[in-house]
Amino acid sequence: MIFPITIDTTASHSGSQSLKVEGGDSCGAFAVNTSAFPSLSSGEVYARMWVKLDATKVFAHAILLGGGLLPVADGGVGFNTAGDLFSLQPETNGGTSTSVFYWGVQDSNVMPPMNSSASASTTYLSGAGFSCLEFHVSKAQKVVETWINGTAISGLTSTSSVNSGWTPPASLALTSLALGWADFHGPDSPAFAVWFDDVALSSARIGCQ
Repeated sequence: MIFPITIDTTASHSGSQSLKVEGGDSCGAFAVNTSAFPSLSSGEVYARMWVKLDATKVFAHAILLGGGLLPVADGGVGFNTAGDLFSLQPETNGGTSTSVFYWGVQDSNVMPPMNSSASASTTYLSGAGFSCLEFHVSKAQKVVETWINGTAISGLTSTSSVNSGWTPPASLALTSLALGWADFHGPDSPAFAVWFDDVALSSARIGCQ
């Protein structure tokens, strides 16, 4: 069996290496960081990363990254309480043959809502190379914001009118960042790959430069 998380030299945004994760089933594979978060005690967490994936693949239910996941003793991945877990999910766009991003807390609690009108307010990564993905989580304001290639995405921003019915996670106190892949309609064959590079966390917006 090939370990699903590797340091890869075939694709990178800068330098010569990136983090490659091959998923394909509901167990997935996630690289989880918790060590950076004690330095982000204000409750304002900004993340920036460059991501490469197949923009033509269509998904029904998958997770690309998540907050509220923790390493556990057996080498797997454990979860905080359900109210603290939220994830960025690629999903089918209103029954079409394309995928767009949603933030999800539970299947019944996603932003933007899963309908063709609301799906027009979100987007997906494009092209064959790396795209810049940023997000901001505010514990105090209960706000989530998202930018792709420097552009704010209204459907992935909790203060947008299209997301008036969205209920944020219970605390929104981000204490971990999990990067990887899980496909709940897998297994995919071959296993689907995603690359992450130049990942950064801060208490202020970092930007794509």
